[in-house]
Amino acid sequence: MIWSDWNPFRNVSPRIMIMAFAVCLLIPNIMYHKKLILKKYERWWLSGTLFWIFIILSATLIGRQVQAEPRKNLEFFWCLRLALQTGKFRYWGDIIGNILLFVPLGLLIPLAFPQLSKLYIVFFCGMILSVSIELIQYFARLGILELDDIFHNTCGTVSGYLMYRGIWLIRNNLEN
Repeated sequence: MIWSDWNPFRNVSPRIMIMAFAVCLLIPNIMYHKKLILKKYERWWLSGTLFWIFIILSATLIGRQVQAEPRKNLEFFWCLRLALQTGKFRYWGDIIGNILLFVPLGLLIPLAFPQLSKLYIVFFCGMILSVSIELIQYFARLGILELDDIFHNTCGTVSGYLMYRGIWLIRNNLEN
């Protein structure tokens, strides 16, 4: 697997990237000035969260070619089974890539939205985003709806949250 396989921007025009970056900076600043975000630092975390969601959408939806037929693979753990049977990096790369793609989301959600800093809330946010992407891929014929992707993406979100929690606990212990 080479970088071009995982480059989320490989089919995204520079114009869309610039507009997305501007929107990711603009929305939190508007929210801050309208007093929808009370703390100044939260707007930067929100900008990062929005931009990371754009990266996820770029990797999974934006710029993909429409396929002739919708496709799905509802066999659970098929990718892990093939990775273990064949040892091919392609399958391990898909698993690890899907997990890593969502780790920053699990880390950023509680930073951008402190009121959403419970594990079950972050879990559902990651799962809802992943299910939404998979359904869009299926109905818009932009990819394959896969249960494995939902599972791996959700695992990535939870891993990111656990990193957030670990950092939070260490930081609080150092302050006390």
